[in-house]
Amino acid sequence: MGKGALRLLLGLGISACAGSAPRPSRPATTESAVSPGASASTAADFLTPARVFPPIERSEVTGEVKDSDGGRRFIAQGLRLIQSPEGALVASDEFLPGSRVVATLALPNRLGGGYLFVLNTSGSALFWRASSWTGRLVPLARIDGEVERVVAGFDRVYAARGRGAPWLALDVESGRALELASLPPSPGYGAMAFADEWFGAVEVPLRGVLATFDAGSSWHPLDLAHAELGVDDGGIVVNAPGRRFLLTASGAEQPLAAAASEAQAETRANPSRRLPAALPFGERPLELAVLHGFPDGHGAAFVAARGQVARIRLADGAVLEHQPNAFAGKAPCEPVALGAGAGVVCGQPHGRTDIDVLGPGLALTPLVRFEEPRHVAPNGRGALVVRGSCAARGAAEAAYCVVPASGAAYSTPRRASDERAVALADGGLALLAPVAKREKAAEKTDAAAKKAKPDAADMTLGSLTLVRPGAADRTVPLKLSGVDDEAARSIVASGLWLDSFEQAPNDELIDWVAGNDGFVGVRVKLDGRVLVGAPEAHLDRALLRGRFGLVIGHSGGLRETVDGGFEWSDGELPGEPDLRPLKTSGTPSGCTPLGCAVSGWLRVGWKMGEKDRLTLATVPEATRLPGAGGNRWSLECEATGEQSKPALRKSAANDDRSTSPWDPIAEVAPPTRARSDLGIETSNEADLRLLHAYAWGPPGDGWSREARWLVRVRDPYRVSDSVWSTAPSPVAWSSAVLTADAFGRSPSGPPASFRVVTDPVRHAALLLVSIRGTVEIYLLEEGSRIVRVKTQGTTGVIASAAFAGGRFYVGALGEARALRLYRVEQGELELLGEFPEIAGHSEPPALAPAARGESFGVWLHDADYYLFPFDLSNRRFDAPIVARASDLSAMPASCTTGEDGYVVSDALALEPNVDLNTAGVATGNGIEARVIVSPSRVCIDALAAPLGAPGDERARARRKSAHKDRAPADSAGVVRAPTAEPRGDEALDATVRGVPARDTGPGAPLVLDAPDGSRKAFRCRD
Repeated sequence: MGKGALRLLLGLGISACAGSAPRPSRPATTESAVSPGASASTAADFLTPARVFPPIERSEVTGEVKDSDGGRRFIAQGLRLIQSPEGALVASDEFLPGSRVVATLALPNRLGGGYLFVLNTSGSALFWRASSWTGRLVPLARIDGEVERVVAGFDRVYAARGRGAPWLALDVESGRALELASLPPSPGYGAMAFADEWFGAVEVPLRGVLATFDAGSSWHPLDLAHAELGVDDGGIVVNAPGRRFLLTASGAEQPLAAAASEAQAETRANPSRRLPAALPFGERPLELAVLHGFPDGHGAAFVAARGQVARIRLADGAVLEHQPNAFAGKAPCEPVALGAGAGVVCGQPHGRTDIDVLGPGLALTPLVRFEEPRHVAPNGRGALVVRGSCAARGAAEAAYCVVPASGAAYSTPRRASDERAVALADGGLALLAPVAKREKAAEKTDAAAKKAKPDAADMTLGSLTLVRPGAADRTVPLKLSGVDDEAARSIVASGLWLDSFEQAPNDELIDWVAGNDGFVGVRVKLDGRVLVGAPEAHLDRALLRGRFGLVIGHSGGLRETVDGGFEWSDGELPGEPDLRPLKTSGTPSGCTPLGCAVSGWLRVGWKMGEKDRLTLATVPEATRLPGAGGNRWSLECEATGEQSKPALRKSAANDDRSTSPWDPIAEVAPPTRARSDLGIETSNEADLRLLHAYAWGPPGDGWSREARWLVRVRDPYRVSDSVWSTAPSPVAWSSAVLTADAFGRSPSGPPASFRVVTDPVRHAALLLVSIRGTVEIYLLEEGSRIVRVKTQGTTGVIASAAFAGGRFYVGALGEARALRLYRVEQGELELLGEFPEIAGHSEPPALAPAARGESFGVWLHDADYYLFPFDLSNRRFDAPIVARASDLSAMPASCTTGEDGYVVSDALALEPNVDLNTAGVATGNGIEARVIVSPSRVCIDALAAPLGAPGDERARARRKSAHKDRAPADSAGVVRAPTAEPRGDEALDATVRGVPARDTGPGAPLVLDAPDGSRKAFRCRD
């Protein structure tokens, strides 16, 4: 037999408990605490049906909720459990599908009470509802995508899915998807708390924490950018940086003490803090009862451990009563049937062994005492056999001490060194000597005899000796009886007969024989006949004890027997126990008539009763979600005939970054410089806004005095005169070498990059020069000198910019992607405010200047689109203008002359299908849209797209057919066409450059940009 299998078997308690030394002072027939009428054989019978409790260590737990009384509710291996402060456990009858994360939500009375359980698995979120923590699970909803958070709202449950997915609402009775209803319009939500049907608070991006007192009809800012929210005493606890208060339904703010985390930190710092009192029977009294308990016939078990005797309820492990200081020692005593009642065998390491009778009042009455460790084996019917004589220090003697079910203990000599001793119910002793443990017989030399197989009817396995006081020994041979299975015969003949035999009510002796990998159960009749059960594999995954056996299968399956391995039945666990030695070492394990424990799993009882398996929660049906209404635009475009001048030729590309070829940008030639001037240039053609920077001047000492530089940027929404330029400005670097480093043209200098962030409509931008890990910021305006913008501290990652009211505003991403708003004041960035990111958007907020006036807003989008106007007077955001995805499922109507609203570029992050109706010409990826957003509508102002590969003619034909019968969108309206003419809107400052006028015409203007910088104009309809 393999060493691993032997180690596991012994570690699971299949050998008899270690033991005791007797003091033959009184007979074993003693009044017992076992209930009247319950004999030892019936009281110790197995418990059924089985119930399962998974490991409850913190590493195995999810969805944990702490109760106010110190108990906890949690989920382990899919089972829902409740643990009382005293360690009692209650488990559900159903288990959830396998998942490491299960979200739980206690539903308030306004939603019907009970609990909601949400599990993410296989890309879906499954919702169940139960009237109590362990109650029956009612399938509620199944949605695509994983859910990160669930919140009980006024009259529905809100769920947050992963990044980029919209929030959803569910009816808690039917699971039907609902609208978000009373929540404030927002692209995402942070903390939420709802005190009742009318009063709640929600944290939203940019606006911070809002409160409502009329079920969401109106929302009021609390002037808090961020806060933790909770419900307590009918109000909402607001825990913000530096402030903690209770918001009442009347709107009053009642100051509260320091937050719980701070109070706990103070407690930890106090050295006089007391630790919680240890539980008298540990954190799992039920495990103690299963492994070391004797059933009382009334749903509880007697346990002697930690110096105390107790009655522990087998339903949940609750300690019903206990007697402290009942015996010496801390280790659990082993329960045994003793006479007509119950007893315990208590041993101390390297010390004495006591056999006590359990009497009324949980009292232990000494029966036999040994002054040294002894091995004590119960027979299951009230008698014991102890290795060694009955003397107090007789462990070394070759004898047995028999403690019969009635009468005085007696000693009898050992007959053979390898025999197994079993006390008999009639007061005698049975000694089994299996052939596998005796010396091998002389080998046969006859070849025919070697090949012959012994007949099952007369195979002799050893001998059985029956010993009775005052009578001669009677020895009979051990012979197989009616065993035709060759594998079973082989295991019985050559395997290891375990030394833990018990006597069944029909007087058969029951135990197990282990082979190299398999094992079988055996029944030995007192006439020597041996019956053998069917062989079982996976000895290394077996737990065996007397007539009880459990084999742990894979993926939650198991097989069990209660008759010594002659009949096996299937059962299940929600998960597979971890049987690695690292996990099982030191973990209480084994089987008894009350159940089994292994690797933290606890199975109370045997067989599944009327259920043939644990109940897996019914998977909810898929929930129909309302469509967001979004759609890819399908645009059909016609060339207008307008196109830019031909792009000027550039120098041939080379790998030498130190060379400055002095190239043009599109059709605009580079600036003029003297022959003796040193010229340095760089460009960035990563997107539609082509950038080209030039620096030139005399080499040597004259550079710092005479060198100039300018930046040219192409407007993606113009065809003619699209390239705008700053005025030549004094160079920002003191030498040509430093300038070359900044431009990325130094042969051995550090990497450098130029990036431009433009206003969406005017010819103004920020230039970001990155070199040596720092970023320098420059303000660019058409026709004006370049201005260095000073910064203080960490600015963040600049993401957008807007020119409004003659001032420049900047949006940057700070720590945790918080939005930082700046204003350029006298060449320096002035911080207007920092607004935490609480919704996890993948796209950064974009600044949107007003088409008329001095204000600006911030554009965010999730499933829908939101424009938050910024109030400069109090430096906070107003309620957003909402553009629903359904409203933008087709291209909006064209903007009119004088259109008021906020201008957003790249607003929709879309990739429409574009048919240019020109053979061999198609748009590439990276199409941008410029729209104007107002409270009344969203209109399309212009489109820009890069030139791509030739379009698919068949797809173009299908799109043309689909559009043939569609009415043109806004065909009577006027549109804004890219042109160099000044804008005719008198409300705008005429000195502002780069503002094109709107001309009448069908559709929306599209500018197609070729890689060389040339452009063509189209008009598109959806």
